[in-house]
Amino acid sequence: MKLERFYENMEVLHVGTRENRAYYMPRYADGRERSILLSGEWKFRFYDRPEAVPEDFFKGTVTDWERIPVPSCIQNHGYDRHQYINVAYPIPVDPPFVPRDNPACIYETSFQSDKKERDFLYFEGVDSCFYVWVNGSFAGYSQVSHSSSEFEITSLVEKGDNLLSVLVLKYCDGTYLEDQDKLRMTGIFRDVWLLHRPKSHVVDFTVTTSLEGEGARLTLDLFGDEKNDSLPVTVTLKNDEGDCLFEKRILLEGRKRLAGQIAMPRLWTAETPYLYTLEMRSPEEVIEQKVGIRELRVKDGIVLLNGAPIKLKGVNRHDSHAKTGYSISREQALLDLAAMKSHNINTVRTSHYPNAPWFVEYCSERGFYVVDEADVEMHGVTAVYGGSSSKTYCDFACDPRFNGPVLDRAKRLVTRDKNAASVIMWSLGNESGYGPAFEEAGRWVKAYDPTRLLHYEGSIYEGQGHKNDTSMLDVYSRMYPSLGAIEAYFEDGRNTKPYFMCEYAHAMGNGPGGLKEYVEAIYGEERFLGGCIWEWCDHAVYDGRTSEGRDRYLYGGDFGEAYHDGNFCVDGLLFPDRRPHTGLLEVKNAYSPMYARDWDRETATLWLENRYDFSSAEEKVWIRYSLWAAGEEGEEDLLLQEGDLDADGFGPRSVRAYPLSLPSLPPEKDAYLMVEYFEKCGEKEEDILRTPMAFGQFMLQERSFISKAKPGGRLHLTEDDREYVVSGEDFSYHFGKETGNITRLLRKGRNLLVRRAEYSVYRAPTDNDMYIKKEWEKAGYFDMQFRVYESGAKGLGPSEAENEGDIVQIIFSLGAGAPCRQVALRLQTRFLVYPDGTVKVRLTAEKTKGFPYLPRLGILLPLRQEFGRISYFGYGPGESYVDKKEGSAARTYFTTPEEMYEPYTMPQENGSRYKCRYVRLSDERGESLTVRAGEYLGFSALLYSSRELGEKAHDFELEKGDAVYLHIDERMAGIGSNSCGPALPKKYELDFLTTSWETEWVFS
Repeated sequence: MKLERFYENMEVLHVGTRENRAYYMPRYADGRERSILLSGEWKFRFYDRPEAVPEDFFKGTVTDWERIPVPSCIQNHGYDRHQYINVAYPIPVDPPFVPRDNPACIYETSFQSDKKERDFLYFEGVDSCFYVWVNGSFAGYSQVSHSSSEFEITSLVEKGDNLLSVLVLKYCDGTYLEDQDKLRMTGIFRDVWLLHRPKSHVVDFTVTTSLEGEGARLTLDLFGDEKNDSLPVTVTLKNDEGDCLFEKRILLEGRKRLAGQIAMPRLWTAETPYLYTLEMRSPEEVIEQKVGIRELRVKDGIVLLNGAPIKLKGVNRHDSHAKTGYSISREQALLDLAAMKSHNINTVRTSHYPNAPWFVEYCSERGFYVVDEADVEMHGVTAVYGGSSSKTYCDFACDPRFNGPVLDRAKRLVTRDKNAASVIMWSLGNESGYGPAFEEAGRWVKAYDPTRLLHYEGSIYEGQGHKNDTSMLDVYSRMYPSLGAIEAYFEDGRNTKPYFMCEYAHAMGNGPGGLKEYVEAIYGEERFLGGCIWEWCDHAVYDGRTSEGRDRYLYGGDFGEAYHDGNFCVDGLLFPDRRPHTGLLEVKNAYSPMYARDWDRETATLWLENRYDFSSAEEKVWIRYSLWAAGEEGEEDLLLQEGDLDADGFGPRSVRAYPLSLPSLPPEKDAYLMVEYFEKCGEKEEDILRTPMAFGQFMLQERSFISKAKPGGRLHLTEDDREYVVSGEDFSYHFGKETGNITRLLRKGRNLLVRRAEYSVYRAPTDNDMYIKKEWEKAGYFDMQFRVYESGAKGLGPSEAENEGDIVQIIFSLGAGAPCRQVALRLQTRFLVYPDGTVKVRLTAEKTKGFPYLPRLGILLPLRQEFGRISYFGYGPGESYVDKKEGSAARTYFTTPEEMYEPYTMPQENGSRYKCRYVRLSDERGESLTVRAGEYLGFSALLYSSRELGEKAHDFELEKGDAVYLHIDERMAGIGSNSCGPALPKKYELDFLTTSWETEWVFS
């Protein structure tokens, strides 16, 4: 069809739309709804370009319709195709032009009108732009995918049935401002409403509050429209109990301001989300707005809410779901908020656009701070030919053509969400560089709404020939800073603004690691406002189930698209189906509002910190401590003592000492103190939620390593050209001369190994290994070959072994290197075999200077699959690593290989357990292998080999091996968050010149 090309005209952003207004849904004076939801099943047709659309489709001429639900994304219903691309634009970069092959969707539905009042269409969100016709007449055009657009259609409406026709295009000039890191989808993806309103009505209103002594002042600006004729409006404010605090009557002509005083108000915070009800009643209509009374300001670089400093412990959240795409129901959003609340998250950044208009209202009700972001991202300028963050990042921000669109998007965000108590900070957008476009938008925002903070991380970039003005920005924002960079900011006396990490701790795949250090940095400096973890949920597309019943989740490259960024969208704290990753448990404990700060051994004093910003601990939590001793290997831990800790008067942002009277600890046992915090839902113990909101742990006593090797008896040693064989009563162990390791473990005639043991350096790369993986590959760590230089075996007498009975010692000296590379590791392994079948293994390693740190170092035992019963003492119950253990506690656990596996959408290293005293694997016959260590060991026991995890692209493609792959690790490198964050801190690298490690393997 011949179409007015508004979609390629940056001077025409909206046609026929009403002025921006706050989000609300009016009611009749008697309480009936004035808003009619038009969402449902609409008629639909898809075309590959606008020119293919029937010329007069909006006149009801199309007969061969298909059907599609509204709201929805068309790609979730088999039209067009999904594409995931992160930074680069998916189209040639030539604004305002877009490809002629521009998928076009036509929609049709009908609605009823009685023609007694004025009629409006309200679209909550359409990607990317759309044209609207009513009864065959053009009603208007709009863009800005994630913002609302409202059209008055009174003159086009007929009494009775009416025809609504909509044309949606996938690309428009607005696409250049919507280059967000997400799957690219299209359609009417949010609700559509028909509003019946009286001739004269309140069009817009702005509510602000301020504190005055022990009271508060509420200011209301009311706006009518050109058809208002002295509209009488009664304004009332009621508390949660329904009591009227004030009532005022006015005649509204144009704009009217009124104010009211509230004595002894209940203040809104994320901890105390108390809301008043503001009602604006005219003769034919009533509008309600929930109001939180609160005041924000910055003093000496510290953000104060209601006069008290606050900390933002947040996450970034997209409107995203594996089955519904951008279309998020209220139920889905509420489930997200409930999960955030239960994991101690208090802040949401709406990355990178306004979420559904009702979302911020839910945040106000349930107690969240919101960093509300405009629908702006122009990251693709850095991916053009010759582009980079230093060269081209600011090109569009400094291009005068983008001034209007950037300002428009800021205005639409702020005007829509301005009355939500939860919104404490506006964001001008994301990853678009900086220049006059953002400076103008920032000045407008601060002039329009000086009551909130304003941030924009892109202000740190400067365009060619432009000197940035950041005076309108209230906070200094960074993404993924290192701890050193944060420290340097606060040490520089020129830096006076609060510090905010709009993104940090990249949670992609197995991650994030190192979260505790960032939270400690936040609490270590009052000017450090906090941060938002990237991100809440994995982005993927549900694609049904395999024949084995496994869910299929797809990501970039799975849809036949030529340009994509793989699984970089699968980067959240939740799986695509909203099940938590172990990373979310890290967040839960790191973000805990109660913190076990220290334990004084000499005085038996426990120090707790109340990290609530406004609440006394007695209002929020029950605190319980328990003292435990580790059980015998393979047995439950023993409870020695437990009790409650008094939280009365334990005020916010304070520390309290709790002297404890503890019993004597059993000798030669690990003993630990657990402190758990339970959310208080009432004053009685039965009102406590039984799942702890967080916990703390202190090891009070650590057992000594006592060998369980039993002396006495004789061993028989034989050898040939290929192996050494050590035999005793009911066992025979084989050691390969070419492999320098165990090849067979025969117990009562049965080999416990499926294949020979291996030295283990390789781990299936995690997403956060993205960059170090390249160095590992260069070093040959993923293709290591082991060469035995020397070997020897001999029986040791009692004097030599300092023990009774004979012992056999087998020693191998080895080198490890990859083809085309020099030797990276030199190993010496000493196996001591005792008459009872116990094996002691001492491994000494020397790493060649200049080689990168190792992924892991240890021994892999491919055990028979019958060994599926596992117990251990170490960090659990989920996976744990040297820098990812905040959600774990050290104690005795019982598990299986199936339970140890963490099903990341893209397979990778998972399931390890950190700092274990021992691990025991047993079968149904009662036979077992227990691995113990003088120092701590790490282990994993999965049904998938590391190679299988490293080579398959999707979880549903994995094939179980024929063994339980028991990795016995001296150590493993940390997890970090380097897929987008800083490099792994040195202390978490597995780097050394030489290292030695000893384990004991006990069979029974």
